[in-house]
Amino acid sequence: MLGKMQKLEIEREHTTPYFWENPDKFRIGNVVWETGLNFSMSHRFTIDYEKDYNFIKQVYDELYPINNKFTLDEILDLLERKPEIKNINEEYCGVNWYRNHLSELKTITSDQTKIIRNYA
Repeated sequence: MLGKMQKLEIEREHTTPYFWENPDKFRIGNVVWETGLNFSMSHRFTIDYEKDYNFIKQVYDELYPINNKFTLDEILDLLERKPEIKNINEEYCGVNWYRNHLSELKTITSDQTKIIRNYA
């Protein structure tokens, strides 16, 4: 059903823009972490680029042998102790797929993403 409602190419590539851009049709909101912390622009815990994979692999290689159920706090502590690991994909911190669609999206602003040049 959602596929029939999605008209723009961007809405077919990613489902979330349709929800974001139609708040009158959906009840939407952001979940705020009770700590108030937000790592969306300072850290990158997703895999879109090879450097993201290398980062995640290094984190797992360091933490998994010690505790196979490691926490975010343990990851952050590791990155504090070994900043070279954070540096692996740091150039992509804050980079989101929608950075290339800011002119198409009414509900996203440029301060919610990092624009990078010469990357896909």
